[in-house]
Amino acid sequence: MRKIAIVTASNTPYLPLLEGMLASIGGGGGGGGGGGLAQFDLGILDLGLTDGDKDRIRTHKADANFVKAEWRRTFSGIDKAPEYKKVFVSKPFIPDLLPGYDGYVWVDSDIWFQDAGAIDDYIKAGEKTGAAFSFESH
Repeated sequence: MRKIAIVTASNTPYLPLLEGMLASIGGGGGGGGGGGLAQFDLGILDLGLTDGDKDRIRTHKADANFVKAEWRRTFSGIDKAPEYKKVFVSKPFIPDLLPGYDGYVWVDSDIWFQDAGAIDDYIKAGEKTGAAFSFESH
């Protein structure tokens, strides 16, 4: 069986959205059909979570793995850049930040799954084609 990690990111202001996403895939507060958070590891890129925030996330997935997102390069204005921007430079390095997995499913923390089985669909598509994406438009 392949070892898959669901990976997302959050800071304190996004915590309620993250909790909704986790609930929608069966992490704690119900939601969603098949698939489910229980069958995957959970990696969180920490963009400014408190210890209390992490405890709340652990009610959804007790063994959640928190990784501090860091700047990968220096640039002009780095001292003024908001912490949440670190997610953009961290995503390409997820296999380095969370090693040991056969695959990774990135899920924005403000997503809600109508059916948790959709995660399995992404994994199957990724195995077949090398990657699977959903585009968002407003």
